[in-house]
This record gives sequence, structure tokens and C-alpha cells, in this order.
Amino acid sequence: MMPMDAQLSDQNASLQSQLKSIQTELEATQQRLQEAESASSWNDDGDNWNQTDSEDVALRKELETEICKRNATIEELQRHVERLQKALNEASESADMKALEEMEEMKHQLTMVMEQNSLLKDSEARLMDHADEYAEQMERHRERCVELQVKVTELEEKLRAEQLEKKAASRSVEEFSVLRQQLSTAESSLHRTQSQLSDREGTIAELTKKLAEHTKTIEELQMKLKTLAASRRQITSSQNPLTPSRPSSRLSTSSRISTTSSSFVPEAISNPLQTSGSAFDVVVPQNMLKIIILKMDEDIGQIQNTIARIREDVVTSSENSEKYSEKASEV
Repeated sequence: MMPMDAQLSDQNASLQSQLKSIQTELEATQQRLQEAESASSWNDDGDNWNQTDSEDVALRKELETEICKRNATIEELQRHVERLQKALNEASESADMKALEEMEEMKHQLTMVMEQNSLLKDSEARLMDHADEYAEQMERHRERCVELQVKVTELEEKLRAEQLEKKAASRSVEEFSVLRQQLSTAESSLHRTQSQLSDREGTIAELTKKLAEHTKTIEELQMKLKTLAASRRQITSSQNPLTPSRPSSRLSTSSRISTTSSSFVPEAISNPLQTSGSAFDVVVPQNMLKIIILKMDEDIGQIQNTIARIREDVVTSSENSEKYSEKASEV
């Protein structure tokens, strides 16, 4: 009987120890279940975000059911321990073998409870995996928020760029208005310049006409100069006086030469000289010839001065014509 009582006492102590261990594991399981439930819902920036899955809900219900069963099992084990303690007390008196059978049954139930505890641990692991998935989803949402923030920043920069473009366009419109006004002023100036150009072209044509007239006048004066020079040479060559045959005739001829020299017509002077050698040759006094030569020299000098002035006018007209042409080409 004493060895049987000692064995029952040992079994009772072992069962109580296992019972405490199961209770501790049950409490830990309940705490982890609460943590898993609190991790399945989270709050981000004041917006409640609760995401549940049908499988998680079913699993949670199953865990709660298992916990209830575990609690019931623990209560039943406690009752069995009490009965075992009672049986132990009775066995110490009657050595009833029925207590041993109950003990075996309790061992079997304890094994089942341990298996269920293992299943609960697996369920806990699955819940933790789901919690990791929720954490990953939360991280993805945060990354999405960062991307949206970047897009918002880009849109704000684009908006600022568009505003700057609008300001630039407004400035361009103002500059275009100023340029249009400047163009209108330039067109008015161009019309005035074209009018001036037309006037200058008329002036150029007039100067060209005058240039032709001056050129013709120079040619005529040069011809007269040559004629006067020839007449002067003829008069110089005829300075040797001849003896007059008729004084009355010489007097009238001298009067005629004096009248001719005062008007200074070279042809009138050259014609009498051409009659030398006839019966009525004119004898011109030496002093009269000098006067005629001096008069011819003065006329030649005047003609040369006139030619010089005309040439200066021609040069000035040419320069003015070139200037007008340059201005016309610039316009």
C-alpha cells in the first residue's frame, strides 16, 4: 500500500505541475492572441484603418473556442486532481485500482491538451505571419504616401513654372506692342525717307542735266578759246606794218577796227587779216595791235576762269550726286 500511495502522490504532484505549466502557457497564448488582435488593426495619422480577413476571423474564433475548451479542460483537470487527491486518500485506505485507471485517463487527456496547445501555437504563428503581412501592407501604403507627396511637389513646381510662363508671355505681349509701335514709327520714317529720296533723285537728275549743260558750255568755251588763240597768233604774226596807200581809207579802217575791238568779235578781226595782200590792205598801228592783244588776253583769262568755275561746279555736282546715291543705297 505504501508504494502505491507514494506512486499516486508522485503522479498527483506531476499532474499539478503540468497543470500549472498548462495554465501558464494558456495565459501566454491569451496574451499573444490579444497582441495579434491589437496588431490586426492600427491607426495611421488619425485615420482608422481596420483590415480583417475571413480566414483570420475564423481562426480567431477557433482560437477562442480552443481557449474556452482549454479552460474547461483545466477546470476538468482540477476536478480530476481533486478526485485524484480524494482517490489517493481513499487508495491509502482501500488501495482501489480505480484511481490508477483514472490517472491513466488523465494522462491521456493531458496528452490531448498538450497536442491542442501545440495547435494553438501553430495558430499563433499563423497570426504572427498575418501580422507581418499587415506590417508589409502598412509599409507599402507609407511608400505610396511618399510617392503621392513627391507627385504633389512636382505638380506644384509645374504650376509655378506655368505661372512664370504666363508672366513671360505677358511680357512678350508688351514687348510685341512696343515693337509694333516702333515698326509703325519706322514705317513713317521710311515713307519720309522715300519722299526725300524721290526729291534727291529729282535733284540728281537736275544736277545731271546741269552737268551736261556745263560740259557743253565748256566745250563751246574751249572752241572759242582756240579761236581766240588762233586769232591772236594771226594778229601777232601780222605786227609788221605796211605803208598805207590811201590815208582816208586807213582812217576809216582804223575806226572800224576800234569799233570791232570794243565788241571783241574774233571772227570780225580775223576776216580783215585774211585780205592782206590785196590792193586795199589795212595797216594796223602797233599800239592798236597791243591793245587788241591785251583785250584778247583778258578775254582768254576770263574764259579760263569761267571754265575753272564750271569745272568746280561739275565736281561739286558729281560729289553731291555720289552722296545722294550712297544715301539712297543705305535706305
